[in-house]
Amino acid sequence: TMAVVSLVSLAAPTARLRALQPWRACFAVTLGGILWMLLARLWGAMADRHGRRRTLLLGAGGVTLAYWSMCAVIILSLQMLPPPLWAYLGLVFTRGAVGAFYSAIPTAAQALIADHYGPGERAGSLAALGAAGAFGMVAGPALAGLLAQSSLSLPLYVTALLPAAGFVALWFSLPRHERPRRRVEASLSLVDPRLRRPMAVCLIVVTAIGAGQMTVGFFALDR
Repeated sequence: TMAVVSLVSLAAPTARLRALQPWRACFAVTLGGILWMLLARLWGAMADRHGRRRTLLLGAGGVTLAYWSMCAVIILSLQMLPPPLWAYLGLVFTRGAVGAFYSAIPTAAQALIADHYGPGERAGSLAALGAAGAFGMVAGPALAGLLAQSSLSLPLYVTALLPAAGFVALWFSLPRHERPRRRVEASLSLVDPRLRRPMAVCLIVVTAIGAGQMTVGFFALDR
C-alpha cells in the first residue's frame, strides 16, 4: 500500500515538469482506483476457485511488475522528455495495471482471514488488516515526499523495492495447504441492505482522501 499510494506525492511535480494538466495526472490515479473496485469481485471468485495463496501471489507479483513499469515510464519521461501525450498514456496504462492487480490483495487477504479465524476473532484480524492499509496510505506519500527533496526519481527507486519485498514475504509466509471450502451457490448482492451504509461511507471517505491528497500537491506548487 505504501508503494501504490506514494504516487500522490509525486503526481503534481511530475505533471508540472512534463507539462501535463492536473486532471490528466489525477485521471491516472482515478483509473487505478476504478479498476481496483471493479475487479475486486472477480479476484474474490478466483480466490474461491484457485485458492488464497495463488491469488495473493498473482496479485502481488502483478503489482510488482506493474509498479516497476510505472516507475520506468515516469523516470524515462523525466530524462528523455518524450511528447507529453506518450508520457500520459504510459502513466495511465501502468497505473491502471497497478490498481487492477492490487485489487486482489485486500480481497484475498480478507478471505484468508475468514478461513483461519473464528467468528470471535475475525473483527480484530480484519481491523489489523485495515490498520495496515491505513498506515500505508499515510506512510507511502510521506516517504515519497521526503525522498523527493533529493530528486523525483529517488522515491521511485526506493518504493519499487516495497512490492517486491511484499511478494517475497507472502511466498514464504502464506499457508501452502489450504482448508477445503464449502461451496456456496448464492452470491451476496451489491445492493444487499447490509452493505449499503458501509459501502457509502467508504466511498465518501476514500473519495475525500484521494481528492485532498491529489489537490494539495498542486496547491503547494502554486503557492
